Amino acid sequence: MSFRKTVEFKSKDGAEREKRSEKLIQTGRYDRNAIKQRIDVEEWLDGEIKTLYDLSDNDNNNDVEIDVDEVLDQDGDDAKETLILNLCRGVPKANAAKVKPFAQALIEKIGNLKRLK
Repeated sequence: MSFRKTVEFKSKDGAEREKRSEKLIQTGRYDRNAIKQRIDVEEWLDGEIKTLYDLSDNDNNNDVEIDVDEVLDQDGDDAKETLILNLCRGVPKANAAKVKPFAQALIEKIGNLKRLK
């Protein structure tokens, strides 16, 4: 996103000399909301994976890693859901029924996110 800023120059006698337009480029500091949303999704995702795999908060020994950017790269919700379901194949049988609702919730949460460069 960019903004236009017009600068007016006046001479000593008060007459306008020229108008110039400068293009201001938005920098990363303006993307704080997008970064915050992404962190919220990543934290939610971490908690849900721990729930699906029956892991404690101190246990980081899960083999599944879902890359949000990889999911965002998929075309359509069906492809995204298929990818998530394939990544979650090792879920214990007791939690197998929770995988599809988890995939749908994740797709809904990342719907407004943009891919990080």
